[in-house]
Amino acid sequence: MGHRGAGYQRRRRADGLALQPRGFQRGRGVTTVIEPQLRDRATAVVIRDGKVLLVHGRNPTFAMPGGGIEPGESADCAAMRELFEETGLKASQTKFLFILETAIHRHHVFLIEADGEVDAGPEINEFRWWDKKENLPIYSHVESILERL
Repeated sequence: MGHRGAGYQRRRRADGLALQPRGFQRGRGVTTVIEPQLRDRATAVVIRDGKVLLVHGRNPTFAMPGGGIEPGESADCAAMRELFEETGLKASQTKFLFILETAIHRHHVFLIEADGEVDAGPEINEFRWWDKKENLPIYSHVESILERL
């Protein structure tokens, strides 16, 4: 009986062929493709005097303020929350722009008007009001967002 033990019987079809697990086809080289689960993120685009607010944490590459959307939280509330947590800025107006999908994230992008001065939170090492002419290391999704503005 081998390694399966005396009580094991392989399930068989009516014609006597052994049943295989679902999705299995012997000798046909079946490939299973698993689509990655995209993580939803809210991204805040804040523009003042033609400059875009960018921040970075431990990694020196700059991004727009934003972060994960909590369960039960709307994307616009997440964008305002992340903006406040990272910069201390309170949104006065919020406008949904578009959704940008990357390999692992689904960015819900909002144009936000915010009053006050930036007071970077503990997770932010640096912020910049960025002029596009300035050479800064930025994430590719930031470039994609800027191209669509």
